[in-house]
Amino acid sequence: MSRDGWQLCRIRPSNTPERRLAAMAGLVTRFSGAGLLAGLLGKLEDGPAGLEKALTVPGGRGGAALLGGGRAGVIAVNVALPFAYSLGRWQDCTGLRRKAMALYLGYPRLESNNPERHMIRQLGPGKNVVNSACRQQGLLYIFKGFCSQGRCDACPVITARRSR
Repeated sequence: MSRDGWQLCRIRPSNTPERRLAAMAGLVTRFSGAGLLAGLLGKLEDGPAGLEKALTVPGGRGGAALLGGGRAGVIAVNVALPFAYSLGRWQDCTGLRRKAMALYLGYPRLESNNPERHMIRQLGPGKNVVNSACRQQGLLYIFKGFCSQGRCDACPVITARRSR
Protein backbone atom coordinates (compact mmCIF):
# COMPACT_ATOMS: atom_id res chain seq x y z
CA MET A 1 0.00 0.00 0.00
CA SER A 2 1.40 3.37 -0.90
CA ARG A 3 1.54 6.16 1.66
CA ASP A 4 -1.08 8.03 -0.38
CA GLY A 5 -3.62 5.35 0.56
CA TRP A 6 -3.20 5.86 4.32
CA GLN A 7 -6.05 7.51 6.16
CA LEU A 8 -4.37 10.08 8.42
CA CYS A 9 -7.35 12.28 9.25
CA ARG A 10 -8.12 12.38 12.99
CA ILE A 11 -5.15 10.20 13.92
CA ARG A 12 -3.11 11.36 16.89
CA PRO A 13 0.50 12.05 15.90
CA SER A 14 1.73 9.24 18.17
CA ASN A 15 -0.52 6.73 16.34
CA THR A 16 0.56 7.32 12.75
CA PRO A 17 1.24 4.28 10.54
CA GLU A 18 4.93 5.21 10.41
CA ARG A 19 5.21 5.05 14.21
CA ARG A 20 3.24 1.81 14.39
CA LEU A 21 5.50 0.22 11.75
CA ALA A 22 8.58 1.47 13.59
CA ALA A 23 7.26 -0.09 16.82
CA MET A 24 6.65 -3.38 15.04
CA ALA A 25 10.17 -3.27 13.60
CA GLY A 26 11.51 -2.63 17.11
CA LEU A 27 9.76 -5.75 18.43
CA VAL A 28 10.94 -7.91 15.54
CA THR A 29 14.50 -6.66 16.04
CA ARG A 30 14.40 -7.23 19.81
CA PHE A 31 13.39 -10.86 19.34
CA SER A 32 15.37 -11.54 16.16
CA GLY A 33 17.47 -14.23 17.85
CA ALA A 34 14.79 -16.46 19.37
CA GLY A 35 11.97 -15.17 17.20
CA LEU A 36 8.99 -13.07 18.24
CA LEU A 37 6.81 -16.02 19.29
CA ALA A 38 9.46 -17.81 21.37
CA GLY A 39 10.68 -14.52 22.80
CA LEU A 40 7.25 -13.45 24.01
CA LEU A 41 6.34 -16.91 25.31
CA GLY A 42 9.56 -16.82 27.33
CA LYS A 43 8.45 -13.56 28.92
CA LEU A 44 5.31 -15.17 30.37
CA GLU A 45 7.49 -16.35 33.26
CA ASP A 46 8.26 -12.71 34.11
CA GLY A 47 4.64 -11.86 34.91
CA PRO A 48 2.69 -8.81 33.76
CA ALA A 49 5.51 -6.31 34.34
CA GLY A 50 8.02 -8.42 32.40
CA LEU A 51 5.61 -9.02 29.54
CA GLU A 52 4.81 -5.30 29.27
CA LYS A 53 8.51 -4.42 29.39
CA ALA A 54 9.17 -6.89 26.57
CA LEU A 55 6.42 -5.30 24.46
CA THR A 56 7.47 -1.69 25.13
CA VAL A 57 9.51 0.01 22.39
CA PRO A 58 11.24 3.29 23.33
CA GLY A 59 11.29 6.26 20.98
CA GLY A 60 14.48 7.55 19.48
CA ARG A 61 16.54 10.38 21.00
CA GLY A 62 14.44 10.70 24.13
CA GLY A 63 11.17 11.04 22.22
CA ALA A 64 7.88 9.47 23.16
CA ALA A 65 7.85 5.68 23.21
CA LEU A 66 6.87 4.06 19.93
CA LEU A 67 4.95 1.51 21.98
CA GLY A 68 4.44 2.60 25.58
CA GLY A 69 3.62 0.65 28.71
CA GLY A 70 -0.12 1.32 28.51
CA ARG A 71 -0.42 0.04 24.96
CA ALA A 72 1.93 -2.85 25.79
CA GLY A 73 -0.50 -3.92 28.53
CA VAL A 74 -3.42 -3.79 26.11
CA ILE A 75 -1.47 -5.93 23.62
CA ALA A 76 -0.52 -8.39 26.37
CA VAL A 77 -4.14 -8.84 27.52
CA ASN A 78 -5.82 -8.77 24.11
CA VAL A 79 -3.22 -10.49 21.91
CA ALA A 80 -0.28 -12.18 23.64
CA LEU A 81 -2.12 -14.00 26.44
CA PRO A 82 -5.09 -15.22 24.35
CA PHE A 83 -2.64 -16.36 21.67
CA ALA A 84 -0.49 -18.19 24.23
CA TYR A 85 -3.57 -19.88 25.67
CA SER A 86 -4.80 -20.91 22.20
CA LEU A 87 -1.35 -22.20 21.27
CA GLY A 88 -1.31 -24.24 24.45
CA ARG A 89 -4.66 -25.78 23.51
CA TRP A 90 -3.56 -26.46 19.94
CA GLN A 91 -0.31 -28.07 21.07
CA ASP A 92 -2.03 -29.82 24.00
CA CYS A 93 0.37 -28.08 26.37
CA THR A 94 -1.40 -27.82 29.72
CA GLY A 95 1.46 -25.82 31.27
CA LEU A 96 1.28 -23.06 28.67
CA ARG A 97 -2.52 -22.91 28.90
CA ARG A 98 -2.42 -22.67 32.69
CA LYS A 99 0.33 -20.05 32.68
CA ALA A 100 -1.49 -17.86 30.15
CA MET A 101 -4.80 -18.17 32.02
CA ALA A 102 -3.22 -17.47 35.41
CA LEU A 103 -1.50 -14.37 34.03
CA TYR A 104 -4.74 -13.18 32.44
CA LEU A 105 -6.81 -13.71 35.58
CA GLY A 106 -4.22 -11.93 37.73
CA TYR A 107 -3.36 -9.15 35.29
CA PRO A 108 -3.69 -5.72 36.94
CA ARG A 109 -6.06 -3.07 35.66
CA LEU A 110 -5.18 -1.43 32.37
CA GLU A 111 -5.72 2.23 31.56
CA SER A 112 -9.38 3.17 31.61
CA ASN A 113 -11.32 4.05 28.45
CA ASN A 114 -14.71 5.59 27.65
CA PRO A 115 -16.70 2.32 27.38
CA GLU A 116 -15.32 1.17 30.73
CA ARG A 117 -16.15 4.49 32.39
CA HIS A 118 -19.70 4.24 30.97
CA MET A 119 -20.08 0.75 32.43
CA ILE A 120 -18.76 1.81 35.83
CA ARG A 121 -21.40 4.57 35.91
CA GLN A 122 -24.00 1.90 35.14
CA LEU A 123 -22.83 -0.16 38.12
CA GLY A 124 -23.72 2.75 40.40
CA PRO A 125 -21.90 4.61 43.16
CA GLY A 126 -19.61 2.52 45.31
CA LYS A 127 -19.99 -0.53 43.07
CA ASN A 128 -16.69 -0.29 41.21
CA VAL A 129 -15.24 -3.76 41.66
CA VAL A 130 -13.17 -3.49 38.50
CA ASN A 131 -9.77 -4.27 39.96
CA SER A 132 -8.25 -6.38 37.18
CA ALA A 133 -7.84 -6.45 33.41
CA CYS A 134 -10.09 -9.52 33.32
CA ARG A 135 -12.95 -7.58 34.91
CA GLN A 136 -12.33 -4.68 32.54
CA GLN A 137 -12.64 -7.12 29.65
CA GLY A 138 -15.93 -8.37 31.11
CA LEU A 139 -17.32 -4.84 31.20
CA LEU A 140 -16.18 -4.21 27.63
CA TYR A 141 -17.87 -7.44 26.54
CA ILE A 142 -21.15 -6.33 28.12
CA PHE A 143 -20.77 -2.84 26.61
CA LYS A 144 -20.25 -4.22 23.09
CA GLY A 145 -23.05 -6.76 23.38
CA PHE A 146 -25.65 -4.52 24.96
CA CYS A 147 -24.88 -0.79 25.33
CA SER A 148 -23.49 -0.23 21.85
CA GLN A 149 -26.38 -2.24 20.37
CA GLY A 150 -29.13 -0.32 22.22
CA ARG A 151 -30.11 -3.46 24.14
CA CYS A 152 -30.42 -1.81 27.56
CA ASP A 153 -33.48 -3.93 28.52
CA ALA A 154 -31.43 -7.13 28.26
CA CYS A 155 -28.25 -5.76 29.88
CA PRO A 156 -27.21 -7.88 32.88
CA VAL A 157 -25.90 -4.79 34.70
CA ILE A 158 -29.22 -2.94 34.39
CA THR A 159 -31.15 -6.10 35.27
CA ALA A 160 -29.02 -6.56 38.41
CA ARG A 161 -29.55 -2.92 39.43
CA ARG A 162 -33.33 -3.27 39.08
CA SER A 163 -33.38 -6.36 41.28
CA ARG A 164 -31.63 -4.61 44.21
